[in-house]
Amino acid sequence: MRILPSKAKVYCFDLDGVLTNESGIPNYANQTPEEVQDYYDLMTPNEANVKVIQELFNSEAVFVKIFTARSDYHHNTTVKWLAKHGIKYDRLIFNKEYYDVFIDDHAWNTNEQFLRDTKK
Repeated sequence: MRILPSKAKVYCFDLDGVLTNESGIPNYANQTPEEVQDYYDLMTPNEANVKVIQELFNSEAVFVKIFTARSDYHHNTTVKWLAKHGIKYDRLIFNKEYYDVFIDDHAWNTNEQFLRDTKK
C-alpha cells in the first residue's frame, strides 16, 4: 500500500469502456459466467487512458480507484488483466450500482474533458 499525502486527489476510473476499448459484452444475458470471463480476458486496453492513469498513479499525490460493474465472480480475471496491461491502482471496486439517472457535481466526459483537464 502506498503512503499518500492527506490531501491527495482521488481519481476513479470506470474499467470497461474507459480503460478498455470494449464497453460491454454482446448478448450478456445469454452468456455463461465462463463465456463472460473469456470475453473479459480478450479485451484490449485503451492506451491513451491507460497512459493517463499511469501518469496519475506515479505522481505520488493521487489515489487511483478503478470501478467496475463486473461481479466479484470476475475478480481474479480482472486483477490479472490489469496486471497484464501494467495498470496500477490503489483500490479496485466491483459491483457498480445501477441507476437510470446519475447526478454528480464533478462528472467528467472521459472522451473530452478528462484528457484535456489532466494535461494541465
